[in-house]
Amino acid sequence: MLEFLNIFIGLVGGFGIGSLITTYVKENFDKKKFIYQEKSAVYAGYLESLSNVISEGNHANRQKVVYWTHRLQLIAPKEITDLARQFFHKDAISTKFLEIREKLVLEMTNDLNKTI
Repeated sequence: MLEFLNIFIGLVGGFGIGSLITTYVKENFDKKKFIYQEKSAVYAGYLESLSNVISEGNHANRQKVVYWTHRLQLIAPKEITDLARQFFHKDAISTKFLEIREKLVLEMTNDLNKTI
């Protein structure tokens, strides 16, 4: 049995299938890494813009929230975009805001963990 396995591995390597598998695995990893980095940047940018608009609600900070919200809508799953939308609901009071933020951070963390 062991001899058969050695012969099979030799044949697979001889046909170049090993290099094809290596290339596929590397490209797949690179794609996942890019998606992870992109999501991480968008999530961090969105949370930072929210923090900035809360501490100083000037026009520039509100524009940043809009920018990061649009980027979030492009990359995040529905659960995260739904939670993000709740921040701007007319009934969002400060105590509810903290709950929403905690849920949002948890969902973002879970999403990042699923990415890689």
